[in-house]
Amino acid sequence: MGKYAQLVVSMSSADAAYEMAEQINHFFGATVTAYANNCVVDVVPKGVSKSTGLDFVIEFARVDDQDVYAIGDSYNDIPMLENAANSYAIAMAPEEVQNQALEVVDSIHSLLHSIA
Repeated sequence: MGKYAQLVVSMSSADAAYEMAEQINHFFGATVTAYANNCVVDVVPKGVSKSTGLDFVIEFARVDDQDVYAIGDSYNDIPMLENAANSYAIAMAPEEVQNQALEVVDSIHSLLHSIA
């Protein structure tokens, strides 16, 4: 541990990536976490996610979390969406991802237009 930041495994489909992530988490979940990310699987050290990365940036930059907007489109975004004060999912995202966001938008453009 501590010798890698992330492994990425390319799969033939989003469904195959989801299934592979489930298997990796089942067998190796004590040391790593696998996130399906469209047609790839992101494998990171246990306790690392976009959420922990965003928390680090917020603290490091001394930004108010109410001024941060998170947007996601796949399973690897769920922890970030669960913890962000302002969370959005893209309408094409899987339902599980959309359910973690405060709001669903058609595009990043529409999100930016609505908060501008």
